[in-house]
Amino acid sequence: MKQKLLKSGRQIRWLGSLSVFLFVLFSCTSELLQSEQEYSKNTTQNLIRQLRYAEFKNEAPNVFEKLKFKSLKNSKDTEHSKTFVINDFSIDAEYVYISEQDNGKKTYTFYLEKEERSSYLENYVLNEQDNGIFDAYMIRYDSIIVNHQSQIAKEDVANHVKLEYLGLLRDNSSVERALYCPKVPFQEYVYVPGICSSEIHQTGEAGCLCGTPGHMDCTPADEGFYIIQYVMLPTDCGGGGASPGGGVGPGSSPISTGPYNPGGGFGSVADPCDKIKNTNTKFTKLKPALVTISGTTSQNQENGFFIDAAATSSTTNPIQNFPVGAAGTIDISDNPLQKYVVIVHTHDANGITGNGTYSVFTWDDLAKINQLLIKNHIDVANFIFYVITADGTKYAMTIENPAVFQNFFYYQNPNNIGQTVDVERFKKIEKVFTKYYKKPSGLLSETSNPLNDKVNFLKFLKDTGLSSGVSLFESNSDFTSYSKITLKSNGIVNSQNCN
Repeated sequence: MKQKLLKSGRQIRWLGSLSVFLFVLFSCTSELLQSEQEYSKNTTQNLIRQLRYAEFKNEAPNVFEKLKFKSLKNSKDTEHSKTFVINDFSIDAEYVYISEQDNGKKTYTFYLEKEERSSYLENYVLNEQDNGIFDAYMIRYDSIIVNHQSQIAKEDVANHVKLEYLGLLRDNSSVERALYCPKVPFQEYVYVPGICSSEIHQTGEAGCLCGTPGHMDCTPADEGFYIIQYVMLPTDCGGGGASPGGGVGPGSSPISTGPYNPGGGFGSVADPCDKIKNTNTKFTKLKPALVTISGTTSQNQENGFFIDAAATSSTTNPIQNFPVGAAGTIDISDNPLQKYVVIVHTHDANGITGNGTYSVFTWDDLAKINQLLIKNHIDVANFIFYVITADGTKYAMTIENPAVFQNFFYYQNPNNIGQTVDVERFKKIEKVFTKYYKKPSGLLSETSNPLNDKVNFLKFLKDTGLSSGVSLFESNSDFTSYSKITLKSNGIVNSQNCN
């Protein structure tokens, strides 16, 4: 059920019986999250998928037939691989990466195979225009793009990407090879879901049916991986970008693609334990700073610091302190100059109400991370989120799939009157919030037992779906040892040492 917001003075009320509940961000701030309308201005909101050869053939027969693939002779690939030749390109069509815009137009990206090894990554890309017409491109990414784990400045992308327009995709397509310069109005770090091991089963995330009774001839999808997806607009490079031979040139629909290397991308999912260890190795001052800040939890205010993406292993002091805001809470910028790589904060002994603070991450802590993800201010591949509390607990969280935050958290701007609201999603959020965080009966509170909090917070992550995209760690007192913690089916905490 979807309904619309009405406004009466300063009050927001729902049509229907659902009461309004608005959540403040983090214990440090009180501003509302961006609305979905604001969010859509800053992201492509594309549907990201991978398909195997057979699935691609069945889903897009009109595109497949026009490609007129020819199998390579004497191929050394496995019997299941699909390597084909179109024009003078060798295309690995065993997998195809699909980015579908909200208007239904699709961009198909294939990996181009090369005989010689090089630092370049090349993709064959088909970009849908109106009336089912597709433009064909060869896109080459250099080592700066391929090896970079986070985004570079949008205006610099054109210096590292070669965009060749190959003409319209027709039967027996001819290559026009017109060089264009990619203008990149937007880029985002996206998660590409894994793919099942059988061609007869649908792709999807790890929860697909493969491996369950009746579906034992394949295994579940792998973990997937991350890539930077670019929205590219072919533009004149300054020397005339028109197609040779009087061609009309590419259409106006933006190209949504990224450096695609099936099964691994360029930013494959790192082991969460390695994220912790690698960051502590890279930034030698992090561990002493964690020890120091853990000694401040008896104060009547929060403390916190961060490391951003500008810091390197040779940076003299990568630690930057957050200012303390109202009521003794830290003030985390919603628009930092660089992406956050590490955020550390404390929950002090006093708290706003004088009753202490939580022994685990709060609802507002996680809502704040969601906001930063929406605004693209987190270096997901390397990010670690710490909370150190007056209860003696020390937790760290990494993110493997940022989409899980936006899948659960759902916000609307109360000033955007007339917008459509998904009431069912609000009900789901309210139910979970009431169970775990709503006072006075929530399972997690300032005065609840820290040992129970650990179990209940893990249950909370599972109930919200966040557990499928984040990892939770406990640290010892001097931050020399970390254990990844999960919840077994019997409710017992499982601890896996990272060292």
